[in-house]
Amino acid sequence: MGGAGILGGIAGATISKLGLAKSYRLGMLTLSASLFFLTLPYQASIYLSAVLFGISFIFMTGLIIVWGTRQFPDSPFIGVSIAFFSLGIGQSIGSVIAGLLIDGTSFPFAFIAFSIAGALFVFCKIKISENKA
Repeated sequence: MGGAGILGGIAGATISKLGLAKSYRLGMLTLSASLFFLTLPYQASIYLSAVLFGISFIFMTGLIIVWGTRQFPDSPFIGVSIAFFSLGIGQSIGSVIAGLLIDGTSFPFAFIAFSIAGALFVFCKIKISENKA
């Protein structure tokens, strides 16, 4: 998974080519697919899940940092700080919700629910400034 994360470092090139909004949607689809593949009963799907997660996690982290710096071009450190703070809060809250969902249902149900929730973000209208800092 860590080796696949290095591939996630292509966020900058992808953002330059596709723009932030399309890159965000691509990253969310990849992240959602990684959660879904984890629920399939095949050993190869576990490895595919890990590779996709490694790529998409690093990719989305880079994308959110770029997005944050573009929102605060005069003080990019604010965008980076907000990005890391938001990622930390999201992981903390998401972990609690996932734990409760797993405890109340099952691992596959929780992973599929999070996969669907992530995929739905592809259809949300998002406001992303495409202005480069």
